[in-house]
Amino acid sequence: MRCLSEGQITDTPVQECAGYILFQPDDVAMYQNFDKDLFSEVTGLLLLSFFVGHAAGRLVRWLGK
Repeated sequence: MRCLSEGQITDTPVQECAGYILFQPDDVAMYQNFDKDLFSEVTGLLLLSFFVGHAAGRLVRWLGK
């Protein structure tokens, strides 16, 4: 990681950087592990909660008339 401070890019440690931290390709490579099963589960649960909430709202609206 590099530090951008006062218009200059330096190798200042992250804890001492007073500006912006610039990531290098090696720094972000460890974050590219993507768990497809977890993504599928979270997406499915979000879609399910959306449709259940939508249906519940329509039912409450229908019962209120």
